[in-house]
Amino acid sequence: MALGFDRGAVLCAAYPNCSTQQSINYMQSWLVSSPYLVTSLYLPSQNHNTDHYLTAAWVSTIQQQGWGLVPIWVGLQPPCACKPNTGTYPACKLCTYLIGPDSATATTQGSAEAIKAENSAVGLGAAAIIYKNLENYDPTSVLPSGASCGSVVDAYLSSWDKQLQTDHYFAGAYGNPTPAADWWAHVSPLPDDVWIAQYPASGKPPAVTIWALGLSYGMTDSMWPSNQRIHQYTNTHNETWAGATFGIDSDIVNAEIVSNNGAKTHNYVYTSIDYPGAKQTWAVGINGMNGTSQINAIGKIGTIVGYYHDSSNNEHGFKYANGTFSSIDYPGSPDTFALGINNSGQIVGGWCDSAGFCHGFLLSAGTFSQIDYPGGSTFTQANGINDAGQIVGSYHNSTGGNHGFLRYANQFYTIDDPNATQGTQAWAINGDGSVTGTFDSPVPTSFIEYALPPTWAGNFTSFTYPGAGGTTGYGIDNDNDMIGSYLDANFKWHGFQLTNNVVANTFQYPGVTSTGAQGVNDFGQIVGWYQDSSSNSHGFMAIPQ
Repeated sequence: MALGFDRGAVLCAAYPNCSTQQSINYMQSWLVSSPYLVTSLYLPSQNHNTDHYLTAAWVSTIQQQGWGLVPIWVGLQPPCACKPNTGTYPACKLCTYLIGPDSATATTQGSAEAIKAENSAVGLGAAAIIYKNLENYDPTSVLPSGASCGSVVDAYLSSWDKQLQTDHYFAGAYGNPTPAADWWAHVSPLPDDVWIAQYPASGKPPAVTIWALGLSYGMTDSMWPSNQRIHQYTNTHNETWAGATFGIDSDIVNAEIVSNNGAKTHNYVYTSIDYPGAKQTWAVGINGMNGTSQINAIGKIGTIVGYYHDSSNNEHGFKYANGTFSSIDYPGSPDTFALGINNSGQIVGGWCDSAGFCHGFLLSAGTFSQIDYPGGSTFTQANGINDAGQIVGSYHNSTGGNHGFLRYANQFYTIDDPNATQGTQAWAINGDGSVTGTFDSPVPTSFIEYALPPTWAGNFTSFTYPGAGGTTGYGIDNDNDMIGSYLDANFKWHGFQLTNNVVANTFQYPGVTSTGAQGVNDFGQIVGWYQDSSSNSHGFMAIPQ
């Protein structure tokens, strides 16, 4: 659905004497310049001192700007989360007000706090769903009452859920994957949506995805699978956008929130990308990592992959990072195409053997793995990969028909747009499991499929650029913005970005008549190709300003 951030919601904590209008201005600047479309909204509670300018007028104003909101109720905390009066959060005293000490008391508390949270959210104009904040706790620890901490918290959460749902709101819960998998999954009624905090190990890139979440803790993809998840993928860190630096936690949001109408339009600075000595170059994929660090300011560029033609017209893949090119060649293959890259630096693409059969590949930690769709296909190509390791691509069946596929945990799932008459190709997948590609019916038409477990199939939506002779979706970011290209009446290509089924940006490399947009990262950076006056292709990157 979108990227969001927590804790820095009103973007003024770092600046003294921040006024209501300054806060609104910061929100507008960050909406335009940052990758985020959703922000947290801490409802006033007895142990969380909210900002003085958090009013219904402020909430209405930032909603009109386009922000989606995640209302949070801090309130009572698990009795085993920490000792009383030792809270470390400057804005609240988490450990002064505790759930329990027994399940009967917790049941009464859950209902009472839900009503308080509803009243607070209604007063601010943000009441579709409320997420209960539950700081990390050990559910198995035994309380002085003799009850387990997990059973007491579950009694509270069950009552919280029931009260909100009875009053026609959605009930959400925020916390860590172990309590969610082992305890929340068994309360009745269940939380409608979960917000899970799981951060990367030290030195590892963030996994900007809602899938493969907490598998080592027992939380599987089958839990809260239907657009019911938020993943907080980084802990508090500083990011700088529009000249302002704030401490935030980053989230990928695919769950119920309050509104979400944001769209980003930009001016772009274009830079040509040509592999040294190559006859032609195509830039195809880009991730959100600058070296070993995630991009957190405009001016830093993600790692780019693509392919080029050498002097003998053989194809080679390439990676372009921090101004340095490196070649990618599948061992023994005369032709290799690098087509997609995720934040972990895993690269997918295709290669062809000496007999003319083509195969997909995954390049991970310097090791190639061959990818072939089962059933003796003569053509398989891996086109995109997300941070969950889900791979999409295309294959030919025994009769030559073209089909898309999704590969996850070594299992293959076919992707065929129901409107296709001649074939489907899947080009990219984001962290929500949204797939974009093209189908022929009979002209090329772009699509987005919203894949869900366990079948990894979902609803399709299609888009044809107005007046175009063909439209292809090549990339999709975690705000569900599609990047693609369309063919005009003069058989020239042009790039576009689609937001909520509306064209938000178009891409045309300066001074040329044919441009293809191929890939996008979560910071709105675009890569693709353009043709010069001699019809030679060059790669490019377009950086939003």
